[in-house]
Amino acid sequence: MGQALEATATTGTLRIHNESQAAKRYQVLVDGLSVGPAGERIQAASADLAFYPSSVVTLKPGATQTLRWKRTTTASVQEKAYLVIIREEPVSVEDTGGVGFKLHYTPRFINPWVFVPPGAKPALSVTREGSDLVFFNRGTATAPLTQMSFAGNPIPGNFLVLPGERFRLRVEGTGREVHYVSRGVAQSLPVD
Repeated sequence: MGQALEATATTGTLRIHNESQAAKRYQVLVDGLSVGPAGERIQAASADLAFYPSSVVTLKPGATQTLRWKRTTTASVQEKAYLVIIREEPVSVEDTGGVGFKLHYTPRFINPWVFVPPGAKPALSVTREGSDLVFFNRGTATAPLTQMSFAGNPIPGNFLVLPGERFRLRVEGTGREVHYVSRGVAQSLPVD
């Protein structure tokens, strides 16, 4: 789930491979993640990461393109989190022949990238508010959560809880602990 990078990392590569039988166009977008004053997550377009030779590439069937990336900001003592979104764009619009309709679906792949300074660690707590579990991260690093369960019920999905974020997750049932895997380690937290 995502990519944890050293806070000092300034360059790298991203490979995109077209496994289909048709040419595909891909666009790479970057959204920055931050936390507002009430602990809410803020997601906004960001120019902190630039991709070369272009953020839009067209690939023939079976082709691979390696893009270089570069941070346009200096390293920070605070963690920086981004969503790198690879969106498949149509190469051409096919005519439906005047019969029926065509549904256009744009697949996208969302990859969290987190630049983590040395020594940064998450510090999670969880409370129950109505039908929600509310995770609060008092630490200095994002907490990735996978393979979650509560009250014996699995919770599908992969989640990130940013430093300072109050992350709400709707659940069913009653329980005293939530179980999850974070950074490859099975963990549990008491629900207050």
